[in-house]
Amino acid sequence: MNTLFIVFLSFLFNLQSAGDGVPFASNCFHETEAAQYGVALKDVEYEINAESIGKQGKALVKVSVRCRKREMKYCLAAAVHGILFKGYASVNGVKAQKPMISQEDSEFHEDYFKQFFDFRNESFSGFAEIVPGTVVSTKVRGGYRIEAVVEVYKALLRKHLEDDGILKKMSEIL
Repeated sequence: MNTLFIVFLSFLFNLQSAGDGVPFASNCFHETEAAQYGVALKDVEYEINAESIGKQGKALVKVSVRCRKREMKYCLAAAVHGILFKGYASVNGVKAQKPMISQEDSEFHEDYFKQFFDFRNESFSGFAEIVPGTVVSTKVRGGYRIEAVVEVYKALLRKHLEDDGILKKMSEIL
């Protein structure tokens, strides 16, 4: 009984409130971290989880975004950002996905990613698409919580980053 209680307490302390009383995982993307990636993800918190197995070169993820405006581009930006910098755990038979970009590379290419995630450019939007009929939007204190299933074109995103010199080409790695 005591072990269960300790596990429960450790779970509670590893969560933090998103401001509306609903906890978000402590590894979610926060405003202070968003500042380094431009306008697109400013004032945004998100979670990313595997949804199901996607087709070759694609990832199907579920994002939960807390933001000030109810705009679907926040879901797209969060999904692409999550694939690039966070990855996701193995769920329901879907293999875990490591981040495409290391912390070291993200810091080295900080200016590139600021522009990439800037809403004025919306460079990120060409690499993801919201699955129709999966969007759920809820009004919360200070904004909205939007959940959606997003298909991220990982192969296309990787090719784009390789062409821009951000990632090494697979042929160079092998």
